[in-house]
Amino acid sequence: MRERLEKLTVELAEKQTEKRKQHHGREETGVQLYAVQQQLAKLQMQLEASHEDFNEIHRLRGQAEAEAAQANQIFEERTAEMSALKQRGTSSPLPLLYLSSSVHISK
Repeated sequence: MRERLEKLTVELAEKQTEKRKQHHGREETGVQLYAVQQQLAKLQMQLEASHEDFNEIHRLRGQAEAEAAQANQIFEERTAEMSALKQRGTSSPLPLLYLSSSVHISK
């Protein structure tokens, strides 16, 4: 009976030691999980900021392209007007003066 009691006592001590190890392992896993979640949250915030930057750059690029297209259209119109005036052989400098002043105003 005494041997059985000693054997059970040893088994109980081993089980308690194993239980403590498992508990410590779960705590360590929990700490690692928390650290990974914090890192993930930080990376998600960086991703959102990058996405917002991309959207702003995309918006500005579209705006710049629209302004460039408008300026190019105005340039083409003015060039066509100048060519038409030169071909007509206008002796009066007033139309050219008007045209050049309107180009300066539109800037």
